[in-house]
Amino acid sequence: MYCVGKGKDHKPYEYGSKASVVSTLKSKIIIGVVSHDVHVHDPKTLEPALTHAHQHRETPIDLAVVDRGYRGAQQYVDTEVLLPKPPLKRDSEYQRQKKERFVKKEQA
Repeated sequence: MYCVGKGKDHKPYEYGSKASVVSTLKSKIIIGVVSHDVHVHDPKTLEPALTHAHQHRETPIDLAVVDRGYRGAQQYVDTEVLLPKPPLKRDSEYQRQKKERFVKKEQA
């Protein structure tokens, strides 16, 4: 447990610990959970979480769908990291729907 300074007027500090949860994309089965002892930025928590999830799988994880807090996580892991982004102008309708589908699954 550690203290996190939030910088907000109504609640300047929070106490607790950070945890990372890894689940499958299709069935949402939890395959890995890691609790972090120190307060670190989200991109640095992805590698230990994926390492723990790899211990419970036979096949490697090819794609990690994460939220925007994990910007820059690609430099810490070998797995492809997919961040939610707005569709590009040049994307076809199929590509737009595919990006939207991944983001909605990650939010669920």
